[in-house]
Amino acid sequence: MKKQYTEQERLQIERARAWLSRYRWLLADVEVLLDVLAARREMCDKIASSFCATMIAAGAESDRTADQAVSVCEAEEKLLAKKAAADFAIMEIVEAIDCIANDMHRAMLKCYFIRGLTWEQAADFMGYSHSPVFHAVNDALLAVRVPEDFVWPKEEGENYA
Repeated sequence: MKKQYTEQERLQIERARAWLSRYRWLLADVEVLLDVLAARREMCDKIASSFCATMIAAGAESDRTADQAVSVCEAEEKLLAKKAAADFAIMEIVEAIDCIANDMHRAMLKCYFIRGLTWEQAADFMGYSHSPVFHAVNDALLAVRVPEDFVWPKEEGENYA
């Protein structure tokens, strides 16, 4: 039988889910930034090679090269900031999950929110059938102590990172 939760418990569950999801969102942002950085580096290489190959008079291509170099530096700075935020988030999340008394709940949340598995994959990894894991998810989320300063919900379209 499916457990019924109060409105307050449902809000607490969703708030915990959002707080724990920050790491996954940050990792997705890091992947996007890695793609952007690779594209910008490729553009720099193309500009630099065409500049050297044609031996154009000084200054003809230097503005484009400089702009691309700045663009690469900016992308690298964003990437480093996102990685630092992900490192901080993972420390907070692991600490919060480790405070949960139930071993199954801890393992389940780590599989999903840290390792990036689906709930089905988490159940398989832990050696459980899917049903007990699905029923335990909300209880596990209720056990997470979300910091008071975590503002939720955010404006539509705004990320929690």
